[in-house]
Amino acid sequence: MWTSQKSLNSLVHSVIAEGRTDRAYEFDAELKKARPNFHALLKNPPKTAADRELVRKAANQPITVRLIQQKICLSDDFIEEAIIVSDLFELNEMAAVELLLTAEGQQPSYPDLTRGLVAVLLYYDQQRCIVDTLRCLIEAREGRRWTVDSVTASPEVAKTINDVTASLWRDGLLGAILDLLPAANERLAAAKLEEQRALGNARHRRQFGALQSQVRHCLADCVFLWACQTPLGVEDLLAVMRFLQRDLPPAPAAID
Repeated sequence: MWTSQKSLNSLVHSVIAEGRTDRAYEFDAELKKARPNFHALLKNPPKTAADRELVRKAANQPITVRLIQQKICLSDDFIEEAIIVSDLFELNEMAAVELLLTAEGQQPSYPDLTRGLVAVLLYYDQQRCIVDTLRCLIEAREGRRWTVDSVTASPEVAKTINDVTASLWRDGLLGAILDLLPAANERLAAAKLEEQRALGNARHRRQFGALQSQVRHCLADCVFLWACQTPLGVEDLLAVMRFLQRDLPPAPAAID
């Protein structure tokens, strides 16, 4: 989860912000692969009884992990932790295994955190990567307010961006974002993590809070940037107005 989203986010910034139009073919191919993630915005692959059983038996029966492309056995404590992560995030069990393996590999960058606490940060960082990639694409699409020089210099890149973003918008991206915004509340998420003892020291809490805040801001930016570049249709405008008229709580303060 984290590795693929981090890689795509880096590629999109490289092409748009740094003008790496020599990567236009890769840019187009990777965005086509990523479309399902944008269509099911911030929705996790669902848990299944079959995958849970595979993970539970993985101490003695090797399982194939896409991340490393080989069969491995898991320790009992790793299996228990994978099930906890799966239940915590309503995440497919095999995806939870991959997330924990990635967290284990990233632990040298977080010397004061356990594997599970690193996995929590990577989970929210991959969400940040998805919505930041989307925000970057919407900001770079052709429109009425501004142009991005690196994009206009490459008709191929411009076409890919306009096609991808227009398709997502037609398929209900605005509604998905408006549904997600109230839920992107770091205090609600923190309460759930606290209940499962998935928040660590003060630094870990600050890192989590910053990631969750960035997710919320990127989602809001997507709507704002689209409205700036492309006139909203009547139905979209009414949907935004109804959202703004809700009795929503104020944006949460940073977690201490």
